[in-house]
Amino acid sequence: MDFNSRKKKNKNNYDLYNENINIYLEENDNYILDLESKVQTLKLIGSNMRDEVKTSNSLLYNLSDQMDNVNRKLTGVYRNVKNIIKRKVKE
Repeated sequence: MDFNSRKKKNKNNYDLYNENINIYLEENDNYILDLESKVQTLKLIGSNMRDEVKTSNSLLYNLSDQMDNVNRKLTGVYRNVKNIIKRKVKE
């Protein structure tokens, strides 16, 4: 085997090595793009969940205030009915 044929054989191995590396790099790039897409999707889901929680908390806070108002009104009505009944009993 002469030097030139050995050099040519080594070059072919080197080319195969580079091709394999390029294939792996391309696969990695595709995995990275896929991962970036999934991260963006999760980020959007998280953002939507945050907005939904804020809206729900606001609705619950308003409902709590309304229930407090209803409770005060019912307490007043109950007191008035109680007073009316006491007056009717005294008569």
